[in-house]
Amino acid sequence: MSAARAGGSDGRAVSENAAVITMWKSGFQVNNGPYRALNDPDNAVFLRTLASGRVPAELAPPSSPGSPSTGPVDVKLEDKRDQEYVPPDYVAFSGGGNSLVAEGGEEVEAVGASE
Repeated sequence: MSAARAGGSDGRAVSENAAVITMWKSGFQVNNGPYRALNDPDNAVFLRTLASGRVPAELAPPSSPGSPSTGPVDVKLEDKRDQEYVPPDYVAFSGGGNSLVAEGGEEVEAVGASE
């Protein structure tokens, strides 16, 4: 992974050991990832850890067993608790595709493709 990754809603990059948590009225997002509901039991440990002032395990930098941590994690909170989360508009894939071509130059039908 590169030295920076997309993150903050202001368009600035977030460093490897940083996370931006956006708190919404009934949920939150980590680094502009998927919306996560506050009442989802799968998010309970994350929220309790954050509320206690500690970094949730999923935000800690990866390290090998027996090796020291790769450094502190900078957690930034964006408080939008007065706003409901509105999912972004759907954007269709605009890239190109690839075809499989056999050695003789003829196209090969994908496995499981129906006619």
